[in-house]
Parts: sequence; C-alpha cells; structure tokens
Amino acid sequence: MGRYSPLYSSWTSGELSPRLRGRADLEKHYFQGAEELTNILVWPHGGIDKRPGTYYVSTATEPDTATRVIPFEYSTTQAYIIELGEYKMRFYMEGGIITTSGTTPYEIVSPYAAADLFDIRYVQSADVMYLVHGSYAPQKLTRTGHTAWTLTEVEFENGPFLDINTTAITVTPSAATGTTVLTASSSIFDAQHVGALWRFEGNVTKSASITAENQWTTALQADAGETIIIQLNGSWTATATLQRSFDEGATWLDYQSWTTNVSLNYVESQDGVFYRLGIKTGNFTSGTCEANIIKQDEWGYVKITDFTSDTTVTGTVERDLPDSVLSGTIDWSEGSWSDLNGWPETTTFYEQRLMLAGSFLRPQTIWASKVDDYEDFNAGTGLDDESYTYTIASQDVNAIRWMVDTDVLRIGTIGGEHKFGFRDSATTPTNVDTKRFGSVGSAKLSAVLIGNTVMFIQRGGKKVRGMIYDLQQESYLTPEISIRAEHMLREGGGVVDLAFAQLPDPIIWLVTNNGTLVSCTYDQMNGVTAFAEHETQGWFESVATIPGLERDEVWVVVRRNIDGTDTRYIEQFQTTQWESGTDAILMDSTITYANVSGTTTLSGLEHLENEEVVVITDGSTHPSQTVDGGTIDLNWSADTVHVGLGYTSTATTMPLIPPVEAGTSMGKRKKVFKTSINFYKTSYCKIGTPGGKMDIVPFRSSADEMNQRIPLFTGSIEQTFSAGFAKDLQITLVSDLPVPFSVIGLGPTMFTSPV
Repeated sequence: MGRYSPLYSSWTSGELSPRLRGRADLEKHYFQGAEELTNILVWPHGGIDKRPGTYYVSTATEPDTATRVIPFEYSTTQAYIIELGEYKMRFYMEGGIITTSGTTPYEIVSPYAAADLFDIRYVQSADVMYLVHGSYAPQKLTRTGHTAWTLTEVEFENGPFLDINTTAITVTPSAATGTTVLTASSSIFDAQHVGALWRFEGNVTKSASITAENQWTTALQADAGETIIIQLNGSWTATATLQRSFDEGATWLDYQSWTTNVSLNYVESQDGVFYRLGIKTGNFTSGTCEANIIKQDEWGYVKITDFTSDTTVTGTVERDLPDSVLSGTIDWSEGSWSDLNGWPETTTFYEQRLMLAGSFLRPQTIWASKVDDYEDFNAGTGLDDESYTYTIASQDVNAIRWMVDTDVLRIGTIGGEHKFGFRDSATTPTNVDTKRFGSVGSAKLSAVLIGNTVMFIQRGGKKVRGMIYDLQQESYLTPEISIRAEHMLREGGGVVDLAFAQLPDPIIWLVTNNGTLVSCTYDQMNGVTAFAEHETQGWFESVATIPGLERDEVWVVVRRNIDGTDTRYIEQFQTTQWESGTDAILMDSTITYANVSGTTTLSGLEHLENEEVVVITDGSTHPSQTVDGGTIDLNWSADTVHVGLGYTSTATTMPLIPPVEAGTSMGKRKKVFKTSINFYKTSYCKIGTPGGKMDIVPFRSSADEMNQRIPLFTGSIEQTFSAGFAKDLQITLVSDLPVPFSVIGLGPTMFTSPV
C-alpha cells in the first residue's frame, strides 16, 4: 500500500473538460485544474474565491423582453452603463440608475426592437458613440450631461456610393437644389430606398450673356485637382477678366484677361477656390460676349425621402446637382447603404478614420471615412486623407463579423481571419494591403482586445480563440483558448455576449445561451487560463464592464422568475476586495441596509417578493426569510444587514492520482485519511466527496464569543477525511452560506491499495 501527499497549490488551469478526466500525463494542467468550479473565481496567483454577489440596481425598462447592457466610457474616471431595452435606453453610473426629479429613471427613445439588441455593434470617441446594425441606419449617441443624451440617425456626407451605373437607364432630376423628383427610364426604385443616397455626375456650367460693363457669371467653386474650362464666344469688343476668390466671394482678385474668344483649361491646386468670369467697369465697348465657366465630372447627390413608384421618387438635394443632369443622365450611382441593400453591421476606429463594414449587399466590404472627419465619405480624387472603399477578396462570400484596431486592423469574417493595413505605414486609397492568416471563422459577436491578443468567438459560438502575432513566424496565429474547458460553451449552447474586466484580476466574462455566466481568468504572460461557471436563481442574459475607481465594474442583465413571473433586473457584481467580511456581498440581487440598529422589520424588497432570501447581519448568518409584501422580519437587529438570493460555491478536484513516477493507480482503490487546507480570510467551508458526506471545517474555537460573527481565518487547517476507499476519489469543497470562502491550496494524504 503506497502513501502519497500530492499538493494542489494552484487552480490556474480552471475547470477541465470531462474529456481530460484521468489525463494525469498532462501534469501541469491536471494537478492545477478541477473537475468542477461553480460560482468560483480563480486568482491569477493560483487560489480560488467564492464569487462575489450582485447588487440589485433596477428593474429593466421592459422587463418582459430581451435587454442588453453596453459600456459608455468617457474616461477611466467617468463611465456609464447603457441599458438597451426595446425602443428605449436607460443610463447608470456610480452603482445606480440615473434619474430625473429624484426617482424617475432618465430614458430616451431608440429605434431598436428587442430581437435586434444583441446584434448592435458600437464604437466610441469621447462623448459620441456610433451604433450600427445591419437592419437600421447607423445611429449617433451623444452625451452632454448625466441627463442629457441624444440619439440621432447619422447624416453621412458625400457617400459612400456603389459603382457608377453601366446600363442604359437614365434618371432625370427635376431640380438641382432643394426638393427634387427623380424620374427613371426603367424600374430601379424600391420603397426601401427611402433614406438612401443617390449620386449624379455631369458638368456644372456658369454662363452669362454680357452686353454691358460690370456683368459676371455666377461664382463656381473648385477644389484641388479639379479642372475648370474657360470659354469666351460671340462678337464683342471688350476686355474679359477671370477672377478668383479665396474667401468664398467676399473679395475678388484678377487672374487672367482676354480681348478675343478663347477656350482654356485650368487645374486648381487648392480647395475652396471660387471663380467668376465677366467684364469689369470701364472695360466694355460693344457686342455680346458669351462667357462660360465649366467644371467637368462634377457631382451632387440626393437623399430619397418618399417613394412614389418603381420609376419615381422624391428627395432632398444634399449637394447641388450638376446642371447637365437635369436633362437626364446615365451617370448615376446608388448609395451603398439602405433598407434595401442593408446597413453596416460592424464598426471601429482605425488610423483616425471611422471604419464601417459588412452590409447585406456587400458583406465583405469595408468603408473608411476621411481622416479626422468620421461622417464624411467623400472619395474625392483619391488623396491620402480621403475616404476609400475596399472589398476583401475570397472564394466564398464571408461576412465581416468584427474589426479590432491593433498594430494593424484585425478582421474576423465567417470564414477566416485577416489583417488589414500596414504595421509601419498608413493605409490610403491607393495603398491598401490585406492578408488572410486563418480559416477558423467567427460567430456574430464582438471581439475584445486583451494585451496584444484579440479574443473572439469561433463560428458556431462554442469556442474562444485568440488572434496573436507570432514574432518568430511573422504571422498571426489563432489558438483555441477554451480547449481545456470546451464542455462549458458546448453544453451552454454557445456564447451570446461577452466582456473583459482588467482589474483587480483579468477576467473574460461570457454569457451562454442557457443563461450560465462563464468566467475565464486570463493572464497570458503568466500562463493562466482558468475557466469557471457561475449560476444564479435565474438566467444571465447580458454582461458589460466599465472602469471603476479600484476595480472594473461588472454589470449583468439577469432574468429571474419572481412570484411566478419572469422579469429582468440590472445588477452589478460587487468587489472581491472587501476589508473585514462585514462588507462582503456574497448573495445575489442584494439590498444592503446600513445604520438600521434597533429595527427588525426591513422593507424595499419587492423585487424578491415571495422568494426565500438569505440574510447577513453584521457579518453573521441569520436564518433565511421569505419576503412578504416587500418586507422581512429579523430575529434580531443589526447595524448592517445584507439581504439577497443565496448561491452555492463548489470546487471539486480531478480524480486523485499519485504522481506518474509512482506508477499507474487506475482501477486501484484509494483513500484520503486527512487533508490540509490552506485558507485565506475564510469563515465557513464544507469538505467531502462529490455526492457524499460533507463535513464542516471548524473555524470557531472555544475562545470565540458565541454572539459574534466567526472571525475570518487565514492559514492551514488539517481536516480528517471521513470517506472510505474508492477507485475514483475526489475532494469537494463547498460554501453554501453567504460568508467569505477562499482557498489557496490543498494537500491530501492518501493511500493506494495494491489492487
């Protein structure tokens, strides 16, 4: 009979897949992993903690429909949580909901239906957030104060547009400015074109028949690279002058003059230069001078506002149309986005541009705004700072799912991973580079940047992968991060929402389709990847994080069945860095009562009506109570009371196996007769075997006062293990009371029988 004392000093491999059961040859992970970690957080240092509880903050604005939370981060010291409900938005800060008139939640109207909330993607710059969804025109959320938020449709300028028409179909605008009616020679319009842009190209001509001195053409504006044509015709005796203005016509400077008919071209080198052609005072003798200033290949565009038929629509001219198109033109372009063609589905910032990508019609296309002008998509003449459009080439149509700005723009599509741009130079309309580095494919979810790794969810939603740049291979790799805990997301039905918290410990939070919350403590530099599952009396549906003063705040939407009815609450996870234990919140949907000594009736618990709640009074456990009429009665009074829903934290080791060098113990009977448990700030724990007898670890001594809370203990306790011999032997640690529980290490002493 062999005697062994294996040491479980770290849990940094997290909960392991059942497919790894018995894989003691994977020594590094097997002896640092667990078969179950439920409602447990793994420290990067190696220990485990009972997960913190949540505070009840508010009932959702539409509690019977899907609700989502997203972050709005103005700075690390000023951040908000936005509640997206059906056709509404609410706002939270400093742990509470923003209200007006004291108690009324502040909210604004939004266009989004509940079914579409989880497909919204967003990017933020200072006090402005852009939100996109493939079925909605992009929206702009602007904050000017805690109770001053506006959500408006983005009025993009100058595009973007699809390729110019190549058919014989003509479109004739009725006016070059103001309201115009567009009439097509064949069926091209659809009711879903309302809100779309329509571009027309042609010549702009400013003419004047000059028969006296001091007569001029209307001013014509030209920008850098544009050509203007000067024409003088007729029978006249005078001196005609071409003048320029650099202040929008306030002052005019002579540029050239002629006394005979001419036809000349000028290429402008600056933006915003105005030209006019005419005859100055004292320079006219006789005749009629036909003066023309022409700018070729000019364009204007219309925003469609009303649909009449498949050949007729009405619109508003957003940029004056060339006068030549008023007689009909085949040189027209449809806007890239509309309800018919779809709207961008994802967005980010890159190289001082707003990047939009992946519409229904163009799922692999990226649209980049002008530099430092996020709403202007004027392609112009292809100057370095002008807008550009780029379509990722591939054999299959693979919609773009996410874009993340790093050393380059990293992109995930349904079918693969790409890098866009250059590591050492800027991308311009004439200098674009993209390469495909993987073929994993992404789910329709955002990706998160952690250090230099882009974490994304693989197509199908059941694997977490990281896009990492490998210096040795000079390439991007996409290893699976969740491989050792693949069962969690597989059994959870896939990921529906995710967020990342950096402080106090780096944790990826993932909400699964079945309502479980999964955490992954991730520290790449120290080799920590530890998954754990979190359950509550209900279903987690959304998660978001924002920076706080000492920690990143984790906010969740939880669907709970209260008094027989499903409802949704906005809740905030509490800190793991409490001081004494009295301030530790280790229950869910909690309400805290401070300075209530002398009273035994507590009200304000309507959100937990008819639910059995757990109670902590000044750090001590109190018998559970049932909420009736929003109140509970205590058996004794206390200064500080926490009331909420209880949950159980469970940590179970992998099957205990002696070290590999001791020979195989598979199939042999084993027994643990004692174990040493290294605790940190703990006052309650049970120990035993899965599904077997559980023993309470003694923390109270005869020297402790019975009417006081059990002091928090840090150190080792040796505990006799009552379970007998078994072929599969595991140790389970359980915390089913809302009091502190942290374990640093576990050292069982075990025997293995010869057979």
